[in-house]
Amino acid sequence: MTIVDLFQTIDRIVIATRVSGSFIHNGKMILAVDEQLAEGLGYSPEDLIGGDVLRFIPQEYRPMIRQRHQLGTMTPVNLHIQRRDYSRLWMQASVKRIHLQGEDILRRIELREIS
Repeated sequence: MTIVDLFQTIDRIVIATRVSGSFIHNGKMILAVDEQLAEGLGYSPEDLIGGDVLRFIPQEYRPMIRQRHQLGTMTPVNLHIQRRDYSRLWMQASVKRIHLQGEDILRRIELREIS
């Protein structure tokens, strides 16, 4: 194995172990979450569905997240996400609006670990 092969193998392992995924919420509760994200945060999807949308957002980020939601800010933001065991991941959150019958009522949050 060459040094290039070794670095490529390490990169594949690092990418495969990063937490990423998405969830859909209505501003108050989580309506859907993909299994990869839930498990990466230490939960099952059933643990999260119906729960508070801010469940894994540490207290110090909540005012900023609430303000972004009220203003309809769609630009990505980097923040810590709190796992079930209270450890934290540095992640990038991107927001996409979901329109139903012409109304902007849901948000899809995509999270990607960047640490």
